[in-house]
Amino acid sequence: MNVIDVALLPIGDNLSMGIEDAVKATELLNPRMVIPMHYNTFAVIDAEPEEFVEKAQNKGFKAQMLSFGGESNF
Repeated sequence: MNVIDVALLPIGDNLSMGIEDAVKATELLNPRMVIPMHYNTFAVIDAEPEEFVEKAQNKGFKAQMLSFGGESNF
């Protein structure tokens, strides 16, 4: 049963979750959609959102990156 429609999870891995922990959190939360956040604003939180999206999708979850001014397909 999905209770959470959209989960926004940090993937920056410094003072927050990294990609692997965010994928595990996705499995625990079981959202309808998951979106990575809190990455690449400073060198200390460089992360590859595409890697997170791919790993979440490989686990069977709908995952998507958002871009400023972009459109989503939820």
